[in-house]
Amino acid sequence: MSMFVRRFLPDVAEIPPARNDLRKWLDGQGVDDERADDILIVASELITNGVIHDGGERITLRVVRRTDDVELEVTTVDRQASAPPFERQARDPAETGRGLLIVVCLSDDQTLTTHGGHRTVTCLFRLARQRQSANSA
Repeated sequence: MSMFVRRFLPDVAEIPPARNDLRKWLDGQGVDDERADDILIVASELITNGVIHDGGERITLRVVRRTDDVELEVTTVDRQASAPPFERQARDPAETGRGLLIVVCLSDDQTLTTHGGHRTVTCLFRLARQRQSANSA
């Protein structure tokens, strides 16, 4: 079992470096490119949601590689009521609101837990999918 952990401020500028560090770690763990892409997309969606909708203290990205799967966990902290909201430009509603659907489609299992203002989304990615794809090619 191997683990990747990164903690960072809820700032959109932190998303690309977190994703790049995770990509390097996944490559080092032997996760194939297609499955790594699924994990990176889900991580980006969950981190972005944390920055935009929660935005309290630090965000924690934790990923564990086991023999047959990868578990991704993103923990965010609710923004204090007195904190200013994250500023963003209004977008066409047709361009937003699909993040959780993407998470469900790309991961094999998902759980959400909340405790004391902390929200953790955990997603499981089975790597057997990776081996089945390679064997059927």
